[in-house]
Amino acid sequence: MSKLVVPEHPPIKYKDVELPDGWLSAKEASALNELARGRRVLEMGAFKGRSTVAMALTAKHVVSVDWHNGDKHVQLGESLTDYRKNIAPYKNIIPIVGRFEQVIPLLSAAKFEMIFIDGQHDFPSVIRDMYFALGFEPQVIAVHDWGLFQVTAGIQTFKLEPTSVVDTLAIFDATKAPIKAEIKVGV
Repeated sequence: MSKLVVPEHPPIKYKDVELPDGWLSAKEASALNELARGRRVLEMGAFKGRSTVAMALTAKHVVSVDWHNGDKHVQLGESLTDYRKNIAPYKNIIPIVGRFEQVIPLLSAAKFEMIFIDGQHDFPSVIRDMYFALGFEPQVIAVHDWGLFQVTAGIQTFKLEPTSVVDTLAIFDATKAPIKAEIKVGV
């Protein structure tokens, strides 16, 4: 499996706000911004906070979980320092530094209407992340890197088809998921 070679997108202005750099395209950021409008959002994977900020501009709140150590496709370097600086102005962002399998079960009583998944890209991690997401019974799930690595294959095991795809952002109506999941501690 090769490393991600897509260059980072430079900062962009989004309605007078400069989004941090990252791999999320301007179209994807705009789609997340609209999907998050008025919703309680769980973000699984944040990098430097580009998606976090895009969603926080319209969301009720964003609970953002990332361990900030990357995966085999991404070498993050100083992403945590950049992330903290980038999200600091936003009072509706709740950052949690930790691994999904340790943090998500602790959030199981929370209610999220939208989940954004951009974690590890290997098949077992994608399945685990989607299982966690479905356990919250959200209205919408957005998954980044559709068509890359093993993301698509992992999501397709849930027999869900995206309602739309914006660049590499796949958007799902989670209310139509044929599989119901339960978040369990120790998974």
